[in-house]
Amino acid sequence: MAAAGTAAGPAGPEPMPSYAQLVQRGWGSALAAARGCADCGWGLARRGLAEHAHLAPPELLLLALCALGWTALRSAATSRLFRPLAKRCRLQPRDAAKMPESAWKFLFYLGAWSYSTYLLFGTDYPFFHDPPSVFYDWKTGMAVPRDIAVAYLLQGSFYGHSIYATLYLDAWRKDSVVMLIHHVVTLVLIISSYAFRYHKVGILVLFLHDISDVQLEFTKLNVYFKSRGGSHHRLHAVAADLGCLSFSLSWFWFRLYWFPLKVLYATSYCSLRSVPDIPFYFFFNALLLLLTLMNLYWFLYIVAFAAKVLTGQVRELKDVREYDTAEALSPKPSKAESFQGPRSRPQPAGPGAHQPLSTRPAAACDEDATAVPASGPPRPSSPTGHAAALVTPGPRPRAPGPRRRPTPGSRVSRRAPGRPQVPACTPCHVAPVPPPGPPGGQGGPSEDAPGDYPAAVPYGGAGGRRKHRAPRPGPRRGRPAPGARLSCGTVP
Repeated sequence: MAAAGTAAGPAGPEPMPSYAQLVQRGWGSALAAARGCADCGWGLARRGLAEHAHLAPPELLLLALCALGWTALRSAATSRLFRPLAKRCRLQPRDAAKMPESAWKFLFYLGAWSYSTYLLFGTDYPFFHDPPSVFYDWKTGMAVPRDIAVAYLLQGSFYGHSIYATLYLDAWRKDSVVMLIHHVVTLVLIISSYAFRYHKVGILVLFLHDISDVQLEFTKLNVYFKSRGGSHHRLHAVAADLGCLSFSLSWFWFRLYWFPLKVLYATSYCSLRSVPDIPFYFFFNALLLLLTLMNLYWFLYIVAFAAKVLTGQVRELKDVREYDTAEALSPKPSKAESFQGPRSRPQPAGPGAHQPLSTRPAAACDEDATAVPASGPPRPSSPTGHAAALVTPGPRPRAPGPRRRPTPGSRVSRRAPGRPQVPACTPCHVAPVPPPGPPGGQGGPSEDAPGDYPAAVPYGGAGGRRKHRAPRPGPRRGRPAPGARLSCGTVP
């Protein structure tokens, strides 16, 4: 057990100040330090680093190796422990994806906070009850106790791993940018406070912050486990509600009450009383003030969630920082539905109208097309250019009413060799030729067709309206006589 150094300050602990005393004394000390600093600048910073910073390269290398070790340990724990546990407990897919992150953070913060609690309350260190004592026996290059050095190594390497985890492993949330800044600021504070031997106040900062993370991850784990195996577990629901309440209270008490009045008061006011020329006074106080502002930012999320609960907008516990990923995606349209584009005309009413082509019965094409079975040798399509009506093999529904059969003399079209099979009953209609239009247009009668013979203009389906083609030179073979019955209906 490490023993604290002999105190050089008052005989008893100094009482904790109020917020007004913190602002008045801290602001006054900062202004006095700024006026009394004659050579403040980069020159003083370089001299301060050379004289007061004590950080060996092997210590930085050990910190980096431990950060890699945390990353490897998390990967192994996720694949071998957390994911099998989520699968065994039959968590919902959304909760099973988030559970490994919360379980990992809960285990680390629980162990780190327990060790910090042991250092502050299980040893002779008086840092918590008397925060100004952290500067009573401060000296440049003083030895760091081994128990505090272990805590610094574990915490510093974990926050180095957390920077990588926030970018590549954790779920991206609304405050992920602020969380990334928090991890960078915390890592800089840990390394610099160790180098300048401000490790006593560093242990107090870690203790005041880790307790909230323990309760946050504990609450999230109970939220994930309350709906598992297809049933609702009341025990986890009650634990989640109690954890949410204790988390909100501990956040305010530890981070917004004790942290400013214990840590900021000691670093901004008491430090100059014990060490008048304490190095990097403004640097450390600026980082601690930035940490306080981030605590206020996250406290706004807690207040917003509490307001939603009180007003009845939220009935279940959830992390308001997370994006809503439960929105159902609209189903993609089928190929038959995608045929009905802006260029397609509305189909006439009748049996099977306004139905997807893949679901319309073949008998619904009574006057549009003649449905034929797909068996037998392939036969080329109609020379008139009409759309071929095919029927997919297998049983198909039959429309009510008498079944229309092709009459003798009608032309039946079948799939040409090498032509892809289309859904059954592709609509095809016979429409009169539009009046002659301007040159280059799609309208106009065919030059080789008689005036009383209407040309077939198929529309609908995947191809839309077919453009008018110029007549081929020479006599046209296979021209049906006027009044003949075509595959898409009878010509009037």
